[in-house]
Amino acid sequence: MIGWMSWAYVRAPVVPLWDGLRWAPAIAMPLAFVLLTGGLLARNPTIVGFEALLKSADPARGMIRVTRHPIMWAFMLWAGAHLLSRGDGRSLLFFGSFFVLGAVGTVLMDQRKAAAYGEDWARFASVSSNLPFVAIL
Repeated sequence: MIGWMSWAYVRAPVVPLWDGLRWAPAIAMPLAFVLLTGGLLARNPTIVGFEALLKSADPARGMIRVTRHPIMWAFMLWAGAHLLSRGDGRSLLFFGSFFVLGAVGTVLMDQRKAAAYGEDWARFASVSSNLPFVAIL
């Protein structure tokens, strides 16, 4: 699917919609890289197969205190920054679909885990948040 989307993106006509904010990736991508790296290295109970971490005394540590879904937020930052920097119709469709998938995906993952793990998930959700830095504040 991603291969087909990339192929279609490269071949689609450029239809300018706004002047691209060329500086957006320079600001967003370092944070996206930190979220992606931290998300890949963190012990995260939201990852398939790691649900047993929900029962630990401190289920939200490190990057998971920043957000429950650091990898998804990294993809959303990547997509949003590139969408803003391009400012054309094909980028709106290509990068916008990744942004929407990431945003909707985090909500759906939370709902599925809440239904499956009940009280353990509620305890984890009380010390973490979907939106970055909200739980820390």
